[in-house]
Amino acid sequence: MIALDLLPGRLDVARLPPDAPVPGWVRGPFTAVVRTAGELSIVSSEVPSEVRAERGFRAFAVRGRVPFSTVGLLSGLCGALAAEGVSLFAVSTFDTDWILVRSADVARAVPAFRRAGSAVYGYPHRPALLLDLLDTLVADPIHDAIPAFLGMERAAYFEAKDPSAWEAFERGQLTHAAFCARMFADRRPVDPAGLTRAICTGWDLLPGMADVLDALAGRDVHVLSNYPEWWRLVAEKNRFEGRIDRWFVSSETGVRKPDLGAYLGAASALGRDPSECVFVDDRLVNVDAAREAGMCAFVFSGAAQLVADLSRVAILTSP
Repeated sequence: MIALDLLPGRLDVARLPPDAPVPGWVRGPFTAVVRTAGELSIVSSEVPSEVRAERGFRAFAVRGRVPFSTVGLLSGLCGALAAEGVSLFAVSTFDTDWILVRSADVARAVPAFRRAGSAVYGYPHRPALLLDLLDTLVADPIHDAIPAFLGMERAAYFEAKDPSAWEAFERGQLTHAAFCARMFADRRPVDPAGLTRAICTGWDLLPGMADVLDALAGRDVHVLSNYPEWWRLVAEKNRFEGRIDRWFVSSETGVRKPDLGAYLGAASALGRDPSECVFVDDRLVNVDAAREAGMCAFVFSGAAQLVADLSRVAILTSP
């Protein structure tokens, strides 16, 4: 069995002119300097932002010494990643082989290696799961319940609303009553108690998500969402206590997706490297930002696809 060690920390791969001197910033637990007639390539943990580089890799090292006569070892590891659609940057030293993958791909690379028969050390048994709330776990009342309460079509509501009130509400800068007072640009009155009753008719779990949550029992499951103080009503209605471990909600943190701080703050609070987290959201802009932060991330398109995605990263096992 091949044993792989996942090194802590991030690495960047920089390109400099072929005649450039080796810079003083080259440092870290793993560095590589390769000069050819066409370039100077450097792997380092601290590549300055002004230097051309591909950034955000983590390194797997083959444990022990690999004899020069060994055939097929690197090919087998690369094939496991290729089957999962994970790109890599490989470096060989005198003693062993190193495989660098982007931080956002680590959660897919680890089970790919394990399925191929390799042991991986330095990575948890399962990554933490961070789920968006609206249109991922539960239905968003903005589609039906709120327009119906207001007696308006959804498009008319969006045309008449105050353009800044909702974001302020999501950041926790407005209370429910203050949001109702500022909901419309023309400041027409909105009954706070009536709105609460109306939105509570929404927030039903999306089809299949009750079964997904049941399958996730005992896993490390959290919510990372842009939402106002209403999140507590959502949690109460759907009896999420004991099913969702922690809530990272913009009205509590003051940070909204796709700000990278939303993802990095949640990972830090969980004591996890971002590469040890999997994020799911129905909006591609939020998924792309999670990947930029170093998380594995999937676009939500339904419960069946979510089960397939979570099986790929060993959070769930396919039925």
